[in-house]
Amino acid sequence: MSKRSRRVKRQNRKKCPKKKKPKVYKLKEFIEFFWIKGMKRLLSFNPYMSVFQLGVGIELLGEILDTSNQMGVSGMSREHFEDAIQNISCLNVYSQYIPNPTQNSNQKKIDDIRAKSHRLKNAGVITQAEETAILNVLSHANVGSITQSSPYDLYAAMRCGMLHNGIPSKDLYLARKMPTEVVLLPNGKWILDVEKLYAHFVDACNDVIGNQDPIVQSRLGQVVFHVTSANAAAQTNLTTANVAAQASQSVNATAQANQNVNGQISVPTQTQNISNQYTTNTSLQNGSWSSSVTLSGRP
Repeated sequence: MSKRSRRVKRQNRKKCPKKKKPKVYKLKEFIEFFWIKGMKRLLSFNPYMSVFQLGVGIELLGEILDTSNQMGVSGMSREHFEDAIQNISCLNVYSQYIPNPTQNSNQKKIDDIRAKSHRLKNAGVITQAEETAILNVLSHANVGSITQSSPYDLYAAMRCGMLHNGIPSKDLYLARKMPTEVVLLPNGKWILDVEKLYAHFVDACNDVIGNQDPIVQSRLGQVVFHVTSANAAAQTNLTTANVAAQASQSVNATAQANQNVNGQISVPTQTQNISNQYTTNTSLQNGSWSSSVTLSGRP
């Protein structure tokens, strides 16, 4: 390519402004941009690192489809992960690697009570001691024999192994370009094809996005991610700092006015809480600073 051709190419490139990314992402856009496109780039760059995210992504899809609970409920990671694999047809190929017990109706009812008691404890409705008492009663229930349907546990080996320990379990190997999604070895170890898992995950994402359940569509329309420039984030921090400083001055002024003859300070609770009503959260997201201000209580 001649110098003139390279110069013309650079000039044409300058005339075409780069497409700006949206600054606010709804859950649907977040899945499309970060989980599908972003994961594809990560997979081509480092397939091993992509497995860290794929396990969490599968769990996210299961959480979106769990319309019986609000999003963000703790203690449901395994349930959401395995529900996604079992209920999304694109992921059904991995259902044989989930050690779901063959349960009768009584066992299912007990598991439901156990899960609900855990959520009630997390919500502060019951105490830890009360949850323990419930679990103790359930442990003595006679539900008959239970057999495991699979000796393999994809949730523990891949999702938990990678996310919590940084490596898969000692029996799970990762590979690419295999003839099938999973290869079982005679020594009890197994190999997971990362590229095929990503392909099924993309299909599962599109399946969830196309789900017509009103609750699912409502969740997909919620804003879940903000991207702002560094200047905007700095301005937000400055404004928040000024608000906090003014609130602190108000507290000090009120405290001084309420000082009694013994030299003790009495600060009204409502005024004291003003300084705690404004919190800021700033983090670096995708090369840009993301900042948000949270208001707690009534200003």
